[in-house]
Amino acid sequence: MKISPDLVGIRIMQKRKEMGFSQEKLAELIDISKNHLSSIECGHHLPTVKVTQSLCNVLGGTFDYYYIGEIKDGSKSEILELFEKLSPTEREYVLLLLNTYVNNKYKFQ
Repeated sequence: MKISPDLVGIRIMQKRKEMGFSQEKLAELIDISKNHLSSIECGHHLPTVKVTQSLCNVLGGTFDYYYIGEIKDGSKSEILELFEKLSPTEREYVLLLLNTYVNNKYKFQ
């Protein structure tokens, strides 16, 4: 499975907002610059293992959650349950559609 920097960034941004942190505050807590955090959230860079561990410590979640979107606490989202019902070919199409949407998200606003 290919890791999408865009989706990793979106997951981090969503978790950060859920926790009520600004980019500045989270960057300070995980000991990176605000610009570096911004580039991660925008999908320009993947976080290093050290940064991801810091994110897990501050925001919660696991490496699996941030990198591939899996939640290990036993609960599954409705979207994940639907996705698992698809054939491998159908999953590829859905991933292509999602990647197209994410890469063009500003055009849809």
